[in-house]
Amino acid sequence: MNIHSTWLYVVDLARHVQFITTTACLCYDRNSLSPPTNFIAVIFATCAEEKQESPNMADVITKLNRDDKKAWFKIEWSDGYNARFPYVFLFDNCRCPDCFHPASYQRSVLMANIDPDIRPTGHEVVQNGEVIQVTWPNGHVSPYPAKWLKMHQFGKKPYDPLQSLGVKSWGKEKSSDIPTFKYKDVMEDNKALYGWLVKLLTDGITLIKETPGEEGVVAKLHERVSWTRKTIYGDIFDVITMYDACSLAYTAKQLGLHVDLPGFYNTPGVQMLHCIKQVDSEGGDNEFVDGLRVAEQLEQEYPKILQTLTRMKVDFRTLGAEYVPYHTMTQRPVIEYDQDGVFQGINYNDGVRAPYWSLPVEEITEGYRALKTFHRAMYDERNCIYYKMEKGDMVIFDNRRVLHGRLGFQIRVQEGEESKKRHLEGGYLDWDGIKSKMRLLHEEIHGLERF
Repeated sequence: MNIHSTWLYVVDLARHVQFITTTACLCYDRNSLSPPTNFIAVIFATCAEEKQESPNMADVITKLNRDDKKAWFKIEWSDGYNARFPYVFLFDNCRCPDCFHPASYQRSVLMANIDPDIRPTGHEVVQNGEVIQVTWPNGHVSPYPAKWLKMHQFGKKPYDPLQSLGVKSWGKEKSSDIPTFKYKDVMEDNKALYGWLVKLLTDGITLIKETPGEEGVVAKLHERVSWTRKTIYGDIFDVITMYDACSLAYTAKQLGLHVDLPGFYNTPGVQMLHCIKQVDSEGGDNEFVDGLRVAEQLEQEYPKILQTLTRMKVDFRTLGAEYVPYHTMTQRPVIEYDQDGVFQGINYNDGVRAPYWSLPVEEITEGYRALKTFHRAMYDERNCIYYKMEKGDMVIFDNRRVLHGRLGFQIRVQEGEESKKRHLEGGYLDWDGIKSKMRLLHEEIHGLERF
């Protein structure tokens, strides 16, 4: 094994250690063809106890061909699979510790140093096919593990394991099929936690039962999943039936179907509602509708209305004082799709629709017709499900997809009669934090190596 091969091997091992000394990193000259001796000594000393494992033969490279006309390498592995890698992509993703910081998994190379038309001056397969190394015009030698290349090939499959999960729209049949989990399992078992989060992502609504039924449960689940999403209501909020309520949510009146806080540019992704006390009388059921299913129905039955709802921007405004004083304003379409036509979410809340429109006056009537059709579709009996939570239940749902409301209930709350008050504890999470946790759990459960 020559010094380059040795260097590439120890660089690969370096990814698995907690640190590489500053001295070792700084002493490497990226213009040198050979790594310095002290760099190798430091890495060998750090990795002396690293357990060596035999490579998966499917991850061994058998052919490496360059095509200067296309400006890429074509690589073939021992299992017959082949892929192409543009030169500039490889230069941008050099895996040596001078270009890629192994502890933070972050690139050190800046775009200022990248030439889209770069051509390598040399290349070879080393370590019995486990690594290729490419030499660049400045003399820098870049290592690329065969396994890393296979994981980062172009066009074979999504790089994000969550993309393959998909979503499943639903209607009233969901009433008897809400994915349900036990609080103890979710809090203590990572596989149960991952299973719950998968259902939250795919179905948009889940139920956790057998919580302690006391204040603080939402905060504990927050900590279990990710960072808390603070809003105008603070980290955690309480929905309590009050004698002198300042919001309809704190009364016994019906709440229409809506998503929370559409007046935010970054609307909270997930809402959690934990039942601490439920009313004994009839009513108080939570109502849920899958916005994705509504959008699908409109596409089939009212395609022109759907076009209006995706094009027309509705003004939302919230004013008041809760955790902090607030005044938010946004303009958003009722139904959102991304540039590839993939459903992104719903923006609808009658209570915070602004008392003005930013549309031309000639379009206002058409706008109301579209909103009326959307409203009828939401409340279509094919779409609504109802669930009356009991003490210790927690419902968690996608606030960008699932609209929620509440049936009214009969209760006479006099000032000071605390025992008669309905009490839910709530909070929000963002999908960034949830998906981050899911990827970490996926790596852990499946024993995947991070590159």
